[in-house]
Amino acid sequence: MATRFRASLLGILLLVGIGLQGWVRPQAPNAPTVLNENFDSFNDVLADGWVIVNGSEPRNDDTSDHNRWKQGRSNGNDMDSHSGANNSYAGSSWEASTFGSNSIVSNWLLTPPLLLENGKTVSFWTRSLGCSGGPDRLDIRYSTAGTSTNVASGSNTGDFSNQLGRINPDQEFGHDADGSDGYPCSDWAQFSYTLSGINQPTIGRIGFRHYIVNTANRGLYIGIDDFSYSGDLGGGTPTPITHTPTVTATNTATATNTPTSTPTSTSTRTPTNTVTNTPTNTPTNTRTPTNTPTGTPPTPTFTHTPTRTPTNTPTNTPTRTPTNTPTRTPTATSVPQIPVYKVFMCLIQNDA
Repeated sequence: MATRFRASLLGILLLVGIGLQGWVRPQAPNAPTVLNENFDSFNDVLADGWVIVNGSEPRNDDTSDHNRWKQGRSNGNDMDSHSGANNSYAGSSWEASTFGSNSIVSNWLLTPPLLLENGKTVSFWTRSLGCSGGPDRLDIRYSTAGTSTNVASGSNTGDFSNQLGRINPDQEFGHDADGSDGYPCSDWAQFSYTLSGINQPTIGRIGFRHYIVNTANRGLYIGIDDFSYSGDLGGGTPTPITHTPTVTATNTATATNTPTSTPTSTSTRTPTNTVTNTPTNTPTNTRTPTNTPTGTPPTPTFTHTPTRTPTNTPTNTPTRTPTNTPTRTPTATSVPQIPVYKVFMCLIQNDA
């Protein structure tokens, strides 16, 4: 019983050890975890994986570049950047759509694919020219659909259904540095948002949406500068993430069988001869004289009388004789033998 228990325990420990050693932590998706962009060159921005999508309704198909995000403008009627050269920022105009009360500006600037995970921070600076014109609005959204750039059109958002924040949600007139009742329009202001609610690290994009409803009296021009995506505000150098699985040694207990000499009684049937008396009929001739009243001599008459004679017949009767069967053969210990002659000498001396 003990041997089987130890064998079962050994099997369980081996299975557990194999399971622990064979398990490898799943790799996270391979994508940058840090991204910084100051928009010094918009051509370089697009070459680095940023994407512009105009989902406005109706969309302005003018051949000029006013209908999309582009390099910032820095003439006398526009604004200078937050840092770097005067035009070192990304700009978007209401002209992404047409002029009209039913027109919707939905102009998107999307980051390259990033590794999105809880606790990561999106930070940037923005401002508007809306203090002297129609108020602007900016949505900050993200998609967990990998490299997707599906933003749908009009008021729809496609794969970018997750909203991090909205600046000037009600398209209010005037300057507001925190973006709740207006847009920062007299100076640049910084906004930061932290990712949360993501089940596990996944690849996706951050999206900036210049979103205006009714271009007849809303919307003008906005800019974004000094973007950062990292674990800290404005921190880090963009580096791709590469996960290399590491096998960590785990101490696994291994059961070892240690034999113990324990004699075990085993019953063995040994036949023993037992004599049983069985009578056997043996015929014996007995002379019985018969008198005949004639002159002829008497004639002997033989009468057959059986006589019982016991005969020895051996019968096998099994007898249980315990036989010691040790699990392990014990070591023999030598016992000194007394010579026979010494025994006789002791007997003689005792008689004397």
